[in-house]
Amino acid sequence: MRGQMVERLQLKSCDLEDDRTRVLVDATSPARLSPPTTIYVAPVAKLKPAAEVLDLTDTKLGKQLAKTFVKGVKLDAILRLLGDRVEANRLPAWITWHTGKGLDTVGHLGEPLFSATGADEDEFGDDPAGKVVLTEHGVDAYRGGDEPETVKAADPATLTSYDGGGFLLDNLIWAGTPPKALKDARRLLAAAFAAASGELPAYEKAEPAAKPAKATKGKKGKAALAAPAIATTMTATFLDGPARTSSYAGAITKKAPKLRWSAKTGFEGGGEYGGSPVVDESLGLVFTGDYAFNAKVSATRIADGKSAWKRNLAKNQSWLTGDVTVADGVLYVPCNKQVHALDARTGKPKWVANVTGVQGTPVVVGDVVIQGAGDGMIALSVDKGRKQWMFKVKRDDVKVGVRAGIAYADGVIYFIAEKKLLAIEVATQKKLWAIPADASATPSLDATCVYTWSPRGILAVDRTTGKQKWLAKLDQQRCCDDDKTFAITGERLLTRANGKLASFDLATGKAQWSVGLDTPYGIGNCGPAVGGGVAVCILIDDDTDKRALIAVDIATGKTLWKFDSMKNEPFSWDSTPSIGSDGTVFVQAYSLLALK
Repeated sequence: MRGQMVERLQLKSCDLEDDRTRVLVDATSPARLSPPTTIYVAPVAKLKPAAEVLDLTDTKLGKQLAKTFVKGVKLDAILRLLGDRVEANRLPAWITWHTGKGLDTVGHLGEPLFSATGADEDEFGDDPAGKVVLTEHGVDAYRGGDEPETVKAADPATLTSYDGGGFLLDNLIWAGTPPKALKDARRLLAAAFAAASGELPAYEKAEPAAKPAKATKGKKGKAALAAPAIATTMTATFLDGPARTSSYAGAITKKAPKLRWSAKTGFEGGGEYGGSPVVDESLGLVFTGDYAFNAKVSATRIADGKSAWKRNLAKNQSWLTGDVTVADGVLYVPCNKQVHALDARTGKPKWVANVTGVQGTPVVVGDVVIQGAGDGMIALSVDKGRKQWMFKVKRDDVKVGVRAGIAYADGVIYFIAEKKLLAIEVATQKKLWAIPADASATPSLDATCVYTWSPRGILAVDRTTGKQKWLAKLDQQRCCDDDKTFAITGERLLTRANGKLASFDLATGKAQWSVGLDTPYGIGNCGPAVGGGVAVCILIDDDTDKRALIAVDIATGKTLWKFDSMKNEPFSWDSTPSIGSDGTVFVQAYSLLALK
């Protein structure tokens, strides 16, 4: 049937002679077809699905898929449900879907057909007994229960679950003929794990070809593409703006503060995973996100700490991978495999974009929101979340593309990928320079330099040339320092280094003072915030897990006050404080706290 011509097709789909040959057409309206219409069809059985994931958010469709993925089902039945969500001659290898309850389900559209439901926190549903589990490491397979029993001669057809190490695929259904060898089953189920957790590229239908940009004459009469207009005006964002200086106009009190209010955010991660508050005083709201497995975000009223709204963006293996940002009344939320845009006033969804390997806080530049992802830096339209462009990067040795968030100024974005600090011009997506810098923190900017971490310490790089200005060498035995954010103020750079709050000369990198414990571990990626000559930062006692918010005079390094975690309210080790215009300090514990 390959190459057969079909004229004036009026249906979304058409079966030709047998269930192996299939054509999908977006033709619900006859007006969209101008006769004669020629469509070339190809046998589905001969198509090699691309290693991509189609993430379906329609719960009604998810329930239909759940009923369809049964033993003996044929691919044609699944494609009939997917309709024009996939292209006729290009199929995704994987689909993930939601049923409105339980966790994500992942389905394989290649051979063999199978589906499995994700299970969270090393638990198999309600009844683990009797389940035959294939493991990522260790024994080949075992039977679940209170005292797991090793299965010496497991047949892949008997497998019901896969333990990927901290993540489980349960209720495994082999719709097609299962593989014969356990090693082949393990390979397939490991790929299913990667698909369910957002580690594989997102499947996107090909967009219609864009009209070429109007050309202008460049040097020597050569045509040059017209650059898009770049807006530089922005509202409140993570770390007090796109330069990520974490330096605020509000003056932090030099005396011990009082608790203004405490707001329950409903975050399950609470003291470990609550993100950094983002304040938008034009809306009278402070926004926070939960890094745990439920992708929760909340908006709290600045005036009295009462909840404006809360939203659970995804119940199924979805979590925040960066802090939220807000611009022009829209809240952008980065999750592991999606970017969400919400009405900041109401929490009502505006759009969702499927993006693989989302990492770090996005930045809004003009009419696009730019987000780090597994395959590179992607720009989405602010109105509908449609892909505008992508700057591709290679994944590193741990299969991560872009690391952490983005700093932006004067038409250029700065970010970490491929174990380098890169500078990219937004208008043209041209790489201006790259310098080795293996870090996991969002860079920070001042008028002349960009600041990041290197394996040897803190690195200052000229924003224009990409040349190193100075390197502040630190203890090589430090742990996890390269994920700490910076605060840039006056002539100082502040951060957590070797577990302490430390100050460095902005011109030379020379260490000035440090405050903290003598034997720190340095857990968490929270950093300092500065306002009115005072820096505040969460410090953690690794031996007792006691956590405190300290305030330090940045000129002298003298501790001004310490606010200990309240009973059952440990501070989040991932929360960098934000400062209001009146000096109120907003910081995340199990509750969101406002101190003044």
